Amino acid sequence: YISFPMHHGNVVIEPQKILYFEYEGNRKVKLVSTETVYHIIGSMSELENQLKQYHFIMPHKSFLVNVACINSFYNDIILSNGRKIPIGRTYKEEVVSRYLDFAAGR
Repeated sequence: YISFPMHHGNVVIEPQKILYFEYEGNRKVKLVSTETVYHIIGSMSELENQLKQYHFIMPHKSFLVNVACINSFYNDIILSNGRKIPIGRTYKEEVVSRYLDFAAGR
């Protein structure tokens, strides 16, 4: 389980239940899980560092995605819930590399 700060306490969640994070500005981040949506406090770089060991990748400056929840990708990532996440040009090579490493079980 991982804990994330909210305005009123913390949310504690299993990393595999997180689909993605979306930055909403002013240190506000939307956490979308398989069950619900939470609004947490933090920066994308803090989240990226905290979640790297759990196979999360940043395909765009405003998103952090659980690699295990990716159904497909080309110009965008399609998640298991059907959500389309953009892939920024500067992030594409890293996204492909990390996804292939994950798929190969590394």
